[in-house]
Amino acid sequence: MRFYFQKKNTYMVRLNILLKTLFHCLLLFLLLFHNMAFSQNDETISDAISHLILEDTLFVTQQEQQLVINKVVKDANDAKYSDNSVLSSGKWYKIALDKTGIYKITYSDLVSWGIPVASINARNIRIYHNGGSLVPVINSEPRYDDLVEIPVFVSSGNEKFGENDYILFYARGPVVWQYDSSNAFYEHVKNPYSENSFAFLNFDLGEGKRLQYAEEPTGSTIQNTVFLDGKVVEEDLYNLNNMGKTWYFDLFDIVLSRNYDFSFPDINTSKPSKLRMEVASRNFSTAYFSLKYKGELIDRLSFNSISNSNYDYALHKSTNVISFNAVSSDISLELTYSRTMSSSTGWLDYIEVNSWRNLVFSGSMMSFRNPECNDASSVYEYVMSNVSGNVQVWDVTNPVEPVRLNADIQSSTLKFKVNGDIDNEFIAFNGQSFYAPKYVGEIQNQNLHAKRDIDYLIIVHPDFYQQAQRLKELHALIDDLVIDIVTPDVIYNEFSCGALDIAAIRDYIKMLHDRSSAGHKLKYVLLFGDASYDYRNKSGKVCFVPTYESVASCNMASSKVTDDFFVCIDDNEGNMEDTSSICDIAIGRIPVSTSEQAEKMVNKIESYISKGTENMRNWRNMMTLICDDEENSNSFLTLSERIQDTVKALGAEMVFDKIYLPAYTQVATSNGQRSPETNEAITNRFERGSLIINYIGHGGEVGWADERILTLEDINGLQNYDMLPLVVTATCEFSRFDDHTRTSAGEYLYLNEHGGAISMVTTARLAQSSPSQLLLYRFYKKLFDREPDGQMPRLGDAYLAAKQNSSSNTKLYVFFGDPALHLAYPENNIELLSVNDISVEDGIDTLKALKQVSMKGAVKDYSGNVMDDFNGIVYVSVYDKENEVQTQGSDSPQTSFKINNSLIFNGKTEVVNGLFTVNFTVPKDINYSYGKGLISFYATDYYEDAIGISSNIIVGGYDNTAIPDESGPETRIFIDDTLFVNGMKTNENPVFYAYIKDTNGINTTGAGIGHDITVQLTGATNKTYNLNQYYEYPLNTDSYGNVIYKFYNLNEGVHYLKFRVWDIYNNSTTKELTFNVVKSSNISLDNLMNYPNPMKTSTSFVFEHNQKDNEIGIVIRIYNIKGQLVRTIKESRYGSTLRIEPIYWDGCSDNGAMLPSGIYIYNVTVTNERQETMIGYSKLIISR
Repeated sequence: MRFYFQKKNTYMVRLNILLKTLFHCLLLFLLLFHNMAFSQNDETISDAISHLILEDTLFVTQQEQQLVINKVVKDANDAKYSDNSVLSSGKWYKIALDKTGIYKITYSDLVSWGIPVASINARNIRIYHNGGSLVPVINSEPRYDDLVEIPVFVSSGNEKFGENDYILFYARGPVVWQYDSSNAFYEHVKNPYSENSFAFLNFDLGEGKRLQYAEEPTGSTIQNTVFLDGKVVEEDLYNLNNMGKTWYFDLFDIVLSRNYDFSFPDINTSKPSKLRMEVASRNFSTAYFSLKYKGELIDRLSFNSISNSNYDYALHKSTNVISFNAVSSDISLELTYSRTMSSSTGWLDYIEVNSWRNLVFSGSMMSFRNPECNDASSVYEYVMSNVSGNVQVWDVTNPVEPVRLNADIQSSTLKFKVNGDIDNEFIAFNGQSFYAPKYVGEIQNQNLHAKRDIDYLIIVHPDFYQQAQRLKELHALIDDLVIDIVTPDVIYNEFSCGALDIAAIRDYIKMLHDRSSAGHKLKYVLLFGDASYDYRNKSGKVCFVPTYESVASCNMASSKVTDDFFVCIDDNEGNMEDTSSICDIAIGRIPVSTSEQAEKMVNKIESYISKGTENMRNWRNMMTLICDDEENSNSFLTLSERIQDTVKALGAEMVFDKIYLPAYTQVATSNGQRSPETNEAITNRFERGSLIINYIGHGGEVGWADERILTLEDINGLQNYDMLPLVVTATCEFSRFDDHTRTSAGEYLYLNEHGGAISMVTTARLAQSSPSQLLLYRFYKKLFDREPDGQMPRLGDAYLAAKQNSSSNTKLYVFFGDPALHLAYPENNIELLSVNDISVEDGIDTLKALKQVSMKGAVKDYSGNVMDDFNGIVYVSVYDKENEVQTQGSDSPQTSFKINNSLIFNGKTEVVNGLFTVNFTVPKDINYSYGKGLISFYATDYYEDAIGISSNIIVGGYDNTAIPDESGPETRIFIDDTLFVNGMKTNENPVFYAYIKDTNGINTTGAGIGHDITVQLTGATNKTYNLNQYYEYPLNTDSYGNVIYKFYNLNEGVHYLKFRVWDIYNNSTTKELTFNVVKSSNISLDNLMNYPNPMKTSTSFVFEHNQKDNEIGIVIRIYNIKGQLVRTIKESRYGSTLRIEPIYWDGCSDNGAMLPSGIYIYNVTVTNERQETMIGYSKLIISR
């Protein structure tokens, strides 16, 4: 037996060794494959593999295998990138390059740039330049990591760089040419992000690379005396629809025909020339472009009429590569736009022309290529004529490794030999003139390549850096995220050689993720700054932190704008025009364009995460579903109902409010159908608070729905600073943030400094509701999926989960806000323990009309333990059975939905040591049939909060033992504040206050006919409002409950208000008042006075106004009896009430002297946000 086990153990050991070896070989293959395009250090890879193969630990568990895989992958990722950037040490200077060719830097250039030339060692001159090309979009394509040093020519032969010395180097500008072998045509590639490429100079890091001579190949040669040249006419002047990367050149409208001239000296007419052209047309009847050479038609591009249903602003077309026979070196092409309607317009994008030229030197610098000299096994001898003895030729095929060719010059003929290559490119120059770089400035040391293990990356425009630092500090107070802040230019310096390139930002994010340790991968990215289609800021400073724009610019449906590009970091990803790229990291954007906006948005975040009486209230258990109507369909309503079902199924303890347009009355106006009731309901819900507001329906940059149920005016007027919702919109281009020429409604909603939204999952282009269903499902599924420690996911986690869908529709969604922010959903629970001393485990007592009810409950942590240190307030809302609401069938087919909107009780009570008791009497007006009601709980001690739902309560029947009550509620009513005097002026959006007290309680069920809490307006506005949902019970029966309701857009003039309220026994009280609406656009100033008056040592100025909820500037000028100005007082106030808070004056003049007794005249100038003013006058007496 022992022998048998020994043999078995030996066999297992050998098998494990064999398996281990095979596994390492597989890892070696994967590792080498993974690094094929990127590796710069093969020894690193070999060392990693050798270390693993020599390891004597057997793979006995999956965990051990995974650890080894993690190590191999990490080593592989580390090998892709430099450990440190070259910019991490030394002094660096940045220069801009706008052309491709040989550049010259002179002694005087360096002096003018402020570089200490006298201290320069000429041997240490270094220049770094990455070849001018764009960073590849696809992650797996090769790219330069960090800056690349290029060889340069320095005229100095020793260490001293003298006044007559200079530097020569080759560099590419923002336009490069690529060979299209299928069409035998060179096509230009223009950098859409920058007008320049860049290079970096250094003088203190040791000896630099110098230009070397190339080795001349030997053997028989094939002579070449021609080359293929390419030229283009293009200028970016017009972006037709304020979107996308494509800009256009000449406009064809008043001028309908233009000539475009190209010069190809020493043209070879034995071979045809070729061209390609792209144009656009905006035409509502047929139109076409025709291109002619020497009067002969080369091509014609015809355009059908634009169809609005296809979302076309204009139609874009391009020719194929077209051949034509040029007859001379000067080629003039005639482009004509023909139209049948004068309103049609056309634009040229570009015309590029290729022509063969004889290899004759012309000018002072000449680039040349011959793609037909492409046989790698052959040696080609290039023969150039018309050269002088000082002409040099550089091989610039590899733009970062140019070499000087051994050219033989005899009798004005230059010859050199090279091996064949389709990409061969050369430049010849005679030294008479060079290109001059433009100095940008000194660059501070930086080392992004050394960064690792970052949880949260904030990429911020320098203008907003201070606020990004504030945001980082806020997170330090509430979590342990490792946060790093970087500006885009710093990223560009290391990852795109200093030029704006969105792929550079993506590459830095990928590097951080790839190189970080397991468990410390990058999780969140915030782009702190607005974006624009105008990457190059041709319109001024408008693109702060760029985004991805598709090439398409003419069609809204085919155009994309998405921040997803930055976080699609798998090797095969990067193409945003297909469905292969899926987000790997959560990303958000704060789309601010001023430092003031940045400060206010961080203020909102600070307020949202703060603990206090203002924001910790029962809006945190409310979710609002809003939907549009749709012709011949109820799809928006159906999807909204599915969202409710999803959230309920996930166990989220939410109460649902529903504002479905099909259920509201619509009115016909000159501008189409409108629904003022829906606007009011939405605005009131924002201002009463809701944790989440979800909208599904039609929309655009100016609001929601064709009926304009949420307008820019509504959004800008929101005052919900302490109750900021997460807003989710499945609609079209509501948040089009990349058009700097207008601010979209979604941006206004997020940027509202007085309220709006804390975060948004929203759309910037045309989205479809059906494909959005999966995105919304994934989002809410993750949003309400608690972590094992009981914490709710961060908003970015839910957004990332929603993005795990390859649908192109998914890319149309963007996230506004801080992705590392937690939703203000309470983490603790509330449990109902008993009703009328009957334990819920034994069955809940039925809630009957007029029955006195006593409920007991407990606040518990996520583990189910009573929080005996919790002392605060619990809000309790008890609902009757669901009501079934019929839609009106205006546009959509008539249907119905259910909602809990009959409030039996809405009050609060104290929580002591985690326990509470709430007492109330069920109103007489309930639905007497028996069925399940709903109880919602929210508790807070203003440090922590808790939430709970009980849906097993039975409501119905009548308590015959109830004691009669025949007295109505005690009531006081006001407009705007308790200082209101009957007949006072207000603006068009006044706030109504009612303070109500009744021993037994107030009827809010809405079940009895005519027994609602109502406000009836007559006079200038005639309307009745149901305020049942707005009543809040007091803590005890000896205190006043309240109704707070904000009116919107009341007509100007006198209003008569009648308020009626009912107690639970259906006893009513009616109160009346009068107020006068003066539009806030017509500023008013009344009852100006100062008190005391006469004054001895000081007085205070007060007045009434109609600028509530507006910032107002106040200037008080005080004059003596001679008319001399003796004192000016300036104040800025926010109109929180209709009466200004007293403005104090100490009785002194502007120079601080105490004014003597006497009569003084003063005026007060009030200026609102629209710079409208009103002046009031009065007098005061000083009696000392």
